[in-house]
Amino acid sequence: MKEMVYQIKRNHANIILDAGVYKNYEYIILNLGTHPCAYIYIDSKSKFFEKHYDKIPIEVHGGLTFSDNKLNNILEYSDKYKCDTVQAFERGWIIGWDYAHCGDYSGYFPDLRDKKWTTQEIKKDVEYAINQLINLEGD
Repeated sequence: MKEMVYQIKRNHANIILDAGVYKNYEYIILNLGTHPCAYIYIDSKSKFFEKHYDKIPIEVHGGLTFSDNKLNNILEYSDKYKCDTVQAFERGWIIGWDYAHCGDYSGYFPDLRDKKWTTQEIKKDVEYAINQLINLEGD
């Protein structure tokens, strides 16, 4: 796990802060330079597969802001991340959210009073989101 390092410009290639599996859901946390984002891989067997993020009723920081079948420009293919987690994010359905909302620190409009999110805090949000997905799958 790497810590988020905020920059005043957006990265052209995203840096992986953490990736893994929680309760059979793959996730990835990225540093986009100006702010972090979190993504969860949705399996084709899920009732949320290929659903627009507005149709997925989970609570995450700032609300879901992304759903698509791929993530572009994942940088840093270390041996640790050359695994199914990264490959899954290039072949399935992904939902995600960002940490660039009012009150969040962002390189776009840096204000030292705003919150700088840690990777560990974001990972807890990811786990909370996955737990919600699991509960909704049972409905």
